[in-house]
Amino acid sequence: MEYKGYVALVEFDKDFQVSVDDYLEFCRERNEEPDKPFSGRILVRVDPELHREIYLSSRAEDKSLNTWIAERLDAAVARSERNQRKKEAG
Repeated sequence: MEYKGYVALVEFDKDFQVSVDDYLEFCRERNEEPDKPFSGRILVRVDPELHREIYLSSRAEDKSLNTWIAERLDAAVARSERNQRKKEAG
């Protein structure tokens, strides 16, 4: 289910819409910016040579530039989370 850009899994219930409206009203009352849903778009500026290298790497793997970058970002986040868990454990 999606409402005003917020996403939830709801079973046979419309309380999600009420909850989002309550949350947005609460933020208005406190004069705070609500957390915004993410669009999934990121504009990144890089050196033209790096852009070329990224493009060539994506083509070498027969992937779109977007897919190649998304996979690399996903892997970097996973590595970062693993490193954070190691720090917390040790």
